[in-house]
Amino acid sequence: MLVSYTMTAKEYGETNKLVLLHTSVGRKIGYYFCHWILRVLGVVMIGLGFFTYLEDHGGQSPDWILILLGVYLCLMPLFLSRRIRTRYRQQRLDQEWQVSINESGVRILRDSGNVDSQLRWPGLEKYIESDRMFVILHNFMSFIPIPKRAVESGEIENLRNLLSQHLP
Repeated sequence: MLVSYTMTAKEYGETNKLVLLHTSVGRKIGYYFCHWILRVLGVVMIGLGFFTYLEDHGGQSPDWILILLGVYLCLMPLFLSRRIRTRYRQQRLDQEWQVSINESGVRILRDSGNVDSQLRWPGLEKYIESDRMFVILHNFMSFIPIPKRAVESGEIENLRNLLSQHLP
């Protein structure tokens, strides 16, 4: 089965999220910590900064360190999203991908033939599926994203069967 596509930055971000949420407990905790707990802490710190100002009856300026740290914590997920988009551009992932999947493994052609990788099934860890993506994990740091939009509707079930036959 041959799948050709051009990956978008949004798909790359979604792929990173899937990998974080489906590889290890530590990565899952890190994802939720960064995206939710830091935001809550940021809001609490902003509130404390203004509360100290109001408690002092407006006599002095608010505690700017608490407020600025709170704003930083609230914006941290945006900084990480920006870092993912930068990585997407640096790796030139917006070029055409050709992924061939068969009984022997996965072959990836990218960058007009300048990148040619052959991975056999024993060298692959697992696959993850979402509503919009298949992600084949080579290890916990590298992965092969396959958008479902690039797979013909009749071939999605065949791809799922081939992946589940060889990967957990």
